[in-house]
Amino acid sequence: MNQGGTEAEAGAGADAAAGVTVDVTSTGAPAALGHDFTADLPDELLIAILSRVGFLDGCRCVCRRWHQLCSDRELNGKSDWERWTEIARDRNPPRIIRQTNDILVLVVSPNGEWLCGGILNDVYVWRAHDGEQLRKFEAHRQAVRSLAAGSDGNVYSGSQDETICVWCVGSGQLLWRLEGHTSYVLGLAVNATHLFSVGGGADRTIRSWSTSDGAHVNTYTKHTEAVVSLLFDEVQNTLYSGSCRGVIEVCTASSFTHLRTLKGHEAAVDALAVGFRQTLFSGGRDHSIRVWSPDGALQRTLSTDYTVQSLLVRPSGILFYGTVTASVGAIQQGSGGRRAVLALPVARSSGDDWTFLVRPSRGQIHCGCSNSVFALGQF
Repeated sequence: MNQGGTEAEAGAGADAAAGVTVDVTSTGAPAALGHDFTADLPDELLIAILSRVGFLDGCRCVCRRWHQLCSDRELNGKSDWERWTEIARDRNPPRIIRQTNDILVLVVSPNGEWLCGGILNDVYVWRAHDGEQLRKFEAHRQAVRSLAAGSDGNVYSGSQDETICVWCVGSGQLLWRLEGHTSYVLGLAVNATHLFSVGGGADRTIRSWSTSDGAHVNTYTKHTEAVVSLLFDEVQNTLYSGSCRGVIEVCTASSFTHLRTLKGHEAAVDALAVGFRQTLFSGGRDHSIRVWSPDGALQRTLSTDYTVQSLLVRPSGILFYGTVTASVGAIQQGSGGRRAVLALPVARSSGDDWTFLVRPSRGQIHCGCSNSVFALGQF
């Protein structure tokens, strides 16, 4: 019996006796202990659990990530809204992870490991946590205007040259060049089996393509004006598309069956997002965000000071929006609509400074604006 050993060493000895190999670090957290089940759970759920069980030494024996969350008093002691207001008030400023030329569009991979940005005619892939460049793809003859990242490890880029390129991030190869649109490709969305694309200008169509071989599958022609935004909702298997005249069309993703038409915006709908209970949020050049029920009824209209370029809804009820003035706003739903706006630390241009928000990668929200990619914070 080793009476002089530490508690961690005693625990490690017990695990060794049970046939489990544990590498105990200086913090007392095991480096590996079989399958890390917490890796399958979102941070929000882990934090909710921690708020009920408190900080227990026994939690350290689960995994390193659990130990880090237990130890992070800053994370567990504040709400999403409190963390955002600290960022907006410059108490915890956003971190620049990459500086480059003007970013026209930004997406994040489904696993949160890399970011992909469109800069002029080229597509760049950066590691999400530190901005290190992983790939640069060159194939388009004109500016890249839309991007999508698939769970298959491929990147899809739409351009003003009316084509879509499909790239393999792992090998760096161009897999296919898809042709069929007759104007700018301004929106892309992808699921496990299909890529969806929208055409601006006189094109006015949504097209679907097979992700297995790049073959064209179907065309949706309900729009009467240029289509400028696209959203795929995997829960309902539904496509939402916004036009330059403020009309939103809703159809099934599988067959392009038309479901409904939403009218309310007075200018182009540039941003779309789905939130809790399949509520649709749309942002437009009419300086507004509109909230729609699942059956298409307009629930309310939120005014903004500028054009809304991107939208992101968090489970905590916070609605984030990016504008064309290098700023990110947040609205706390259900709390009187309180707001806080962050002006990004970039050199403003003479034109629009589009701000692209991307869905959280492992809890971290990223945005691209002007010549920088930012990590805004954990939410």
